[in-house]
Amino acid sequence: GIDNKLGKYTDTEAKIRKIFAKIPDPKKNQIYLEAVAHLVEALFHQMKYTEALEFTQEWLNEATAKEQNYNKGLAWHFAAQIAWKSGIPFINYDKDYTVVECFEAARDNFVEYETEQAHVLRDWALFEFNLGNVDSAQKVKDQAMPLLIKLNLDADIDDLNDTIPSI
Repeated sequence: GIDNKLGKYTDTEAKIRKIFAKIPDPKKNQIYLEAVAHLVEALFHQMKYTEALEFTQEWLNEATAKEQNYNKGLAWHFAAQIAWKSGIPFINYDKDYTVVECFEAARDNFVEYETEQAHVLRDWALFEFNLGNVDSAQKVKDQAMPLLIKLNLDADIDDLNDTIPSI
């Protein structure tokens, strides 16, 4: 149940922190981006939002420096989700990003990764709907549905259709 999942995330966080402590300059290690991704996910699921956002900044900046669009997209997607769930804005290089700006950046970095782009659009549509922005939710849903259908992501299609009724 929930306790097992929380325990898994607590264990993941502890293991990654031990790895970082043992490596003199973890950012130079090729597994750094993947490790930070798992750490951000673990912190997010434990609702340690401030710390999750701090590591998301690092993740995004390293992915940007290494010109890795996939990791940039993942970092932006997590930034959007964390900012949404926590109400804490994502700040990077002294600029505050709205949740929508984070979703836009994630979508734009996933141009070559359709499944990830479809998941960003799904989450963005749900975010807009939860805010009561029905028109915006419908517009994003309309962008997501062709991709979801093409990729046969039936659970995501059902989730969107069940949550956001077609207008």
